[in-house]
Amino acid sequence: MNPTGSDVRWVTKVIEKLSQRLRFLETLPRPSSTVVDTFLELGDAPDAYGGYKGFAVVVNPLEDGLQFQPFGGVACVAFTCGPIGWRAVGPAAAGALEPRTLVHEAAFQLSAEGDNRGDYAVDLQQLQFNDTYVAAAPYSAILTNEENKIEDDCDYSVIGGTWNEIRDNSSQNFVYGYGNEVFTNSFGNTVLGGGHSLDDSNYNSVLGKNHDLDGAYNCFIFGEQNDAIQNVNDAPNNSVSGGLFNVLEGDIFACFQFGEDNKMYGLGSAPDEQVWESGQFGFRHYAQNVFTNWQFGQSTKSFLADADASGEYYNGRILNSGDYENDHPSDGTGEVGGFNQDSWFSQSDIITTWNAAWTTERFEFPIIQDSIWTFLIYVSATERGCANSHSWKIEGVVENDGGTTTLLASTVTNIYRDVATKECQVVADDANDRLAIQFRDTAGPDATWTNVQISMFTVEVGAEV
Repeated sequence: MNPTGSDVRWVTKVIEKLSQRLRFLETLPRPSSTVVDTFLELGDAPDAYGGYKGFAVVVNPLEDGLQFQPFGGVACVAFTCGPIGWRAVGPAAAGALEPRTLVHEAAFQLSAEGDNRGDYAVDLQQLQFNDTYVAAAPYSAILTNEENKIEDDCDYSVIGGTWNEIRDNSSQNFVYGYGNEVFTNSFGNTVLGGGHSLDDSNYNSVLGKNHDLDGAYNCFIFGEQNDAIQNVNDAPNNSVSGGLFNVLEGDIFACFQFGEDNKMYGLGSAPDEQVWESGQFGFRHYAQNVFTNWQFGQSTKSFLADADASGEYYNGRILNSGDYENDHPSDGTGEVGGFNQDSWFSQSDIITTWNAAWTTERFEFPIIQDSIWTFLIYVSATERGCANSHSWKIEGVVENDGGTTTLLASTVTNIYRDVATKECQVVADDANDRLAIQFRDTAGPDATWTNVQISMFTVEVGAEV
């Protein structure tokens, strides 16, 4: 076959195009003779598998290569630095800080700033007031921002809120609110609200605002600015205080008070320096060194009037003052109350010897200076097996006029007596400013064991000069 002129021109063009392609291919880099068999041999991939079990492959933050990251890592938070123990997610590009995740070897935290967290601690703060404001104790937890602190010797403690501190070997405390501090060996407290301070206090529950506990044990405090504090070596325990400006101070046991400005003072460890099993309600009550006292109403007051007293004179007393007092005594306590009130006393004693002369037994009642009491007393007494029983009613008026105590009136009614020689009366003890109940047996002495119970109702009013 003889080619035509057009055939020759077509063949010539094909050859020229093939020549152009060959010249382009000569400009391309020569392929390496090295064979790539594994993922790690890629130039933009991690260089090791160790430590990345279960991790996924993702594009790195610089978007110029691949890296390992925890599975579901898109939900993890990455940081640029962290203390020893943080797990790196892979090598960084030259000149860049090494990124790290929130996964920690022994703690869980949202910020890499600050001191090391305790083993198995949880710290969800994202801002540090300073490096020490972290969950530094083992098994502790800080659940919210910011400026919260659990020191490293305060194990198993929990904080929520802001500006809270648990420190100085105070373990197993729960604090939620703002501006609270628990310190000095405090243990097992629950603190809710703001501005509370617990010092060397254990097993207390605190609610509200600005309470102060020092040495308190197993107390329940609620409301605002109520205190349960130590005096000398003793502190309140197993007591309740609620309301506003209430105080439990010293050796207070199994007491409770509600309302406003109530105070109980047990100023030492001796029997005459305690307040036990007492309660207060209402407004500005006050009790000092008494046992089983209950107060209701406005500004009632009960206190141990004599320094050498056994702590029993005002025991078993219920006080009430429906109105605010018209006047109150300057008796050195600094507390109002005592001049406008009524009381009910319930006390008991054992008489082992009935003397022929009048004898004051337990029943003595200090009278506040510049006041009078109108009183009604019922006395019941019986021997073992009710061998002999007796009953009296005594009514009258006693006055303390500027320090001189006088019995203004007294009437004794013998309601019943098995032994006609057994007698009962009241007297004014001017030397000690007290109303006293006395007993005798005109045929005595008689060493007969007798159980005695008295119930006394008083109406008390006073006015200073």
